[in-house]
Amino acid sequence: MVIKANSRLRIAVAAKYDEQANEVTTSSLVFPLAFQDTIDIDFLAPGFPHDIIHYASNSRHIGEKAIIDQALNVMRNYLKIKECFHIKIHKTVPTGYGLGSGASNAWHIMMAIIKMLKLKVTKNELLKIAYEIGHEVSYFATNKIATFNSKTQEIELVKSTIKPYILLIFPRKIVMKEKITEDYVTLLNANKAEESQLNTAEISKINDLKDRLTNDFLSAALKIDDINFLYNDLKKANTPYFGIAGRGTTVFVFSESRSIIRKLREKYRKLGFNALITTLHT
Repeated sequence: MVIKANSRLRIAVAAKYDEQANEVTTSSLVFPLAFQDTIDIDFLAPGFPHDIIHYASNSRHIGEKAIIDQALNVMRNYLKIKECFHIKIHKTVPTGYGLGSGASNAWHIMMAIIKMLKLKVTKNELLKIAYEIGHEVSYFATNKIATFNSKTQEIELVKSTIKPYILLIFPRKIVMKEKITEDYVTLLNANKAEESQLNTAEISKINDLKDRLTNDFLSAALKIDDINFLYNDLKKANTPYFGIAGRGTTVFVFSESRSIIRKLREKYRKLGFNALITTLHT
């Protein structure tokens, strides 16, 4: 079976720091992207002792395989699956930039296996499996524009009718989210910033994004040279709808004009950045 696993973009983030637990949790406004990986899944011979998961040539997976391994183990425990699988992942979505492809791959692989085995599984059972896996896998059970809480894994749909072009611009070096989180906590303790809230009202036109592209990790992310350059360059150019995604690992631009997005893509590619155009996943 050949499947597609789309990515997602966290365009707004409200963070909450629990000083006693030394834990940062987030609520994010999440957009599903059409940008996706392709995955081949086949049965292994009966009696084969374990799954085989590998990535096509030139793919980089960093920590993604561990999420998929965990998903398969949790699914087996819940659904008593005995079969083993050969899984080959053709990466398109770059890893390490906060686009959730590891979580998406895990979810879509589970759905494919359930279909291949013709299992009857309720939505509540699927969510229970996803909650145990963590890594925001449960978002892809909904896979629509929504707010998502990283701690409770609660999802609230946000109605939207916009169909923008989206430019993703990646820093030239992978930014570790742990570093962003540490800098966020340091700045938070120094400035005692107030907690922000996400707007969950309907998005009926692109201008509705104007006041929503807020991210509590912005100040910490701007300590990274590439993020700082990209963010301030877009700001100087009076780009209407742009921001940093997630914990500051990707810069994005929304526009209804494909030509504007194309010009920006070429500009940043000439400056040595990996930049690509996508749309919303439907």
